[in-house]
Amino acid sequence: MKITRREAIIDIVLLSLSGIFLDGCGKKRSEVLLKNPDKRVTDYPGYVVQVYGEDPYRITKKAIDLLGGMKTFVKKGEKVLIKPNIGFNRPSYFGSDTNPMVVKAVAEEVLKVGPSQVIVADYTLYNPKSCYKRSGIYDALKGLDVEVKYVSQFDFVKVDIGGKFIKEWEIYRYFLDVDRVINVPVLKQHSLAGLSMAMKNLMGVIGGKRSYFHRDLSNALVDLNSFLHPTLNILDCYRVIVKNGPQGGGIKDTVLKKSVIAGVDVLSVDFYGALLMGYGGNLPGYVIEGKRRNLGELDRELKTVEI
Repeated sequence: MKITRREAIIDIVLLSLSGIFLDGCGKKRSEVLLKNPDKRVTDYPGYVVQVYGEDPYRITKKAIDLLGGMKTFVKKGEKVLIKPNIGFNRPSYFGSDTNPMVVKAVAEEVLKVGPSQVIVADYTLYNPKSCYKRSGIYDALKGLDVEVKYVSQFDFVKVDIGGKFIKEWEIYRYFLDVDRVINVPVLKQHSLAGLSMAMKNLMGVIGGKRSYFHRDLSNALVDLNSFLHPTLNILDCYRVIVKNGPQGGGIKDTVLKKSVIAGVDVLSVDFYGALLMGYGGNLPGYVIEGKRRNLGELDRELKTVEI
């Protein structure tokens, strides 16, 4: 199902008019969620998979297959958001954005199930059209029945997060509205976070002054990931930035890991991503905080395959 620009504007207006309500004291509260922010299915594999290989497209397909196929996570007729990292206006060999072939593989697997709508979107740090195009993701998705959406400041609704540090925040409305969300980050070194992985990638679905998160990044990310739960996390570890991240300075700042890591438990996916980068003895603060606050499990069973 396609949404026209006019329909999108109407939806935003209706949200702004109907989403605000008053509590018993007459105090204005956050806008009402359209759907549950927890997009996980009730019965999902409890393990994590890691696939190595020369082709990022093939290893992504294999990872999904090892988890039971996309039919395990998406049902016919559902609305799906695919959320890559497209934050930077850089070509794929910089490693700053998700590999376009990984995104294409995920989109194709989702489409096989017969969803009613598939959206691909990220709230970029630079001009969205330039980021989508130069990353290679826009061209990789040509010919597929997906909606590539450019996110603007008007695409967010304020909701109660109820976290330790983040009490309420603006969330991308399509994350809330769809049935399923496939989180497709890229693994990379990050100057502030240590590493950017699946948990950090959800900063691409928040609006507002995102720099505020950096005042207490560990708690902010755990707050966000305790509220928003993607259906599946597929971490692109094919070409990774190892210095000068998260943007990188070119191919010289990257190494080829030729891998993807996938699973439902975001904490476990990030834990294995950190191990792949040699951070086992120096886990990012948000991973440690996530474990402390029971966000997930660090050491779920890992099934490793090379193709």
